[in-house]
Amino acid sequence: MCRRRVVPLTMIVLVAWIALVLPADRPLHVTGAIAAQPAQAAQSCRNIQLSLSTQGSQGAAGTIVVIYRFHNLFAQACALYGYPGVQLLDRRFLTLHTVVHRGLPVGRAIPKRLVHVAAHGNAFFTLLYNDVPVNSRPCETASYLMVFPPNAFLPVVAYAAPRRGSITPCTGNLYVSPVTAHPRYP
Repeated sequence: MCRRRVVPLTMIVLVAWIALVLPADRPLHVTGAIAAQPAQAAQSCRNIQLSLSTQGSQGAAGTIVVIYRFHNLFAQACALYGYPGVQLLDRRFLTLHTVVHRGLPVGRAIPKRLVHVAAHGNAFFTLLYNDVPVNSRPCETASYLMVFPPNAFLPVVAYAAPRRGSITPCTGNLYVSPVTAHPRYP
């Protein structure tokens, strides 16, 4: 049996009165408790709304610095705060020895800040590693990076270097900066 919902006559009269009194070309201004509510803060960025690519790199004396760019694929803003998690992967997507250190060992410290990533906007982080062999051991080659955006549970996977290139962090030690609004070299 289907139950019909009955709309009170006073509700119909109220809606009709508002439609007659308020001109169609004039915006409705809300006051009181509804207007006093704060604007909703941007949600944390999720892996499905981000792509990852390299922005640039520099190297000297065995130390390589790579800037990575998170790109927001959605038409909705989101936010990132803190350090990304990183796992090195070989060309078959198998994990390689990876030790992630928060903070860069050179230059001034980059502070953690809330980064608002606009719709189709970008955020960045810096990754630093050493490509000099230690104790005559060969360096492992990472073709891919599995990167966990800050406060996300699922990763974004991307090529480790431009043009489907690879990186060779010989010791597996990676130093990462917090996410920033602009690319920052140490």
